[in-house]
Amino acid sequence: MAGVLLDILRQASEDGGGIIPYTEFHNAQLSEHANLQAEYVAWRQNTSTTALCSICQMPYLLTPEAKSFIMHGEAAMQQQQHLSAAAMQAFFSGGSAAVAAFLQIRVRRSHVVEDALNQLAHLEAQDLKKPLRVTFITGGVPEPAQDEGGVTKEFFQLLTRDLFRPEYAMFTYNELTRTHWFSPASLEAEDEYALVGAVLGLAIYNAVILDVHFPLAVYKKLLGIRPTFADLKAAFPDLGRGLQQLLDFEGDVEAVFCRSFTAQYEFYGEMREEELKPGGASIPVTAANRREYVDLYTAWLLEGSVGRQFGAFRAGFLRVCGGPALTLFTPAELELLVCGLPHLDFEALQAVAKYEGGYSAEHQEVRWFWEVLHSLSLEQKRAFLMFTTGSDRAPVGGLGKLPLLIQRAGPDSDNLPTSHTCFNSLLLPEYASKDRLRAKLLTAVENAQGFGLQ
Repeated sequence: MAGVLLDILRQASEDGGGIIPYTEFHNAQLSEHANLQAEYVAWRQNTSTTALCSICQMPYLLTPEAKSFIMHGEAAMQQQQHLSAAAMQAFFSGGSAAVAAFLQIRVRRSHVVEDALNQLAHLEAQDLKKPLRVTFITGGVPEPAQDEGGVTKEFFQLLTRDLFRPEYAMFTYNELTRTHWFSPASLEAEDEYALVGAVLGLAIYNAVILDVHFPLAVYKKLLGIRPTFADLKAAFPDLGRGLQQLLDFEGDVEAVFCRSFTAQYEFYGEMREEELKPGGASIPVTAANRREYVDLYTAWLLEGSVGRQFGAFRAGFLRVCGGPALTLFTPAELELLVCGLPHLDFEALQAVAKYEGGYSAEHQEVRWFWEVLHSLSLEQKRAFLMFTTGSDRAPVGGLGKLPLLIQRAGPDSDNLPTSHTCFNSLLLPEYASKDRLRAKLLTAVENAQGFGLQ
């Protein structure tokens, strides 16, 4: 009964524009102590449309961490089913069960996108649910590194870096919001966009946080929710302000704004125009029809102008992550699953850090390191995370879930600290003073290129 009342309150809040933050409905105690596997199974076995038999029927009560656990549990169950089928097939065909158990990807470092597309595009959906194992090829020879997670993480970093390069022209970049959007002028085949969607799904399945940032409207559309004018304003603030001024203007709209029912976009240096409705080029925007104009423009920008690109992207994503657990997430929670938490708790990171090479939590150098890190600005801390992990966000559950490894890299010297982002490790020389440590660390962090997209 309490759950039903909460649902009524939540729905009323949503209808009122989110008066109560969605996170206020999360029940941390329930999420932590419930048998989430049993709840998932009960949910999937329930055939009644009215009987309440699982908290999965009230997803607003579950924290993002609990939903992530359910999704990874669903993935594990599906992977286990496919592993068993693959092993059986290998047995009868005389192949290797160990090889059939994994999604094996071999990519040349100089052709990461091409090789990934060629191998992923024609796989069955069930193969994409197998645990990923990556082998890099250099000079025609497989690299000797064994993929225990670090190589797979590097693969995602390199692939997303290349896919979002400006020369591919698949996405545009908004400096103000620091997010990417689909390019309406892109000439890339749909396969490339499907690959980006599949990469997001594979990263979720393989528990890898991506340094990929889209507006929330993308995650809404992935969940089948139609974006609104509010989403346009969030994704394109300058354009949103202009359209809002058009809606709020109290004078002669037609004379002042001089707009018709058309939209313009750049196509490789040439401005093109598209009608928002039949005959739109000859229909002026007036006070009487401006709301229709804004609605049509919103639908064109967020849906129609990129329909081909987004359709392929969503299809690629759903090939990997189209399971029932996806419906538990809100758009914001799905974004969190892909690119991690923006909130950073470095005290939690310190509590779980590991040390090697002679360092320990009590070592003077390590104490100096944490004192320096805690004293940095938020932007400097984000840069440090990018330097050491390849992402400036925390995984689901916060930085306390990030396995940071700090290794001694020799005695005091002029060498800068280095990192292995694939293994979340920092190689830190034993500097002679805290001031020297601070200067060397900031120099390394602020001058490292990393895998950032911009």
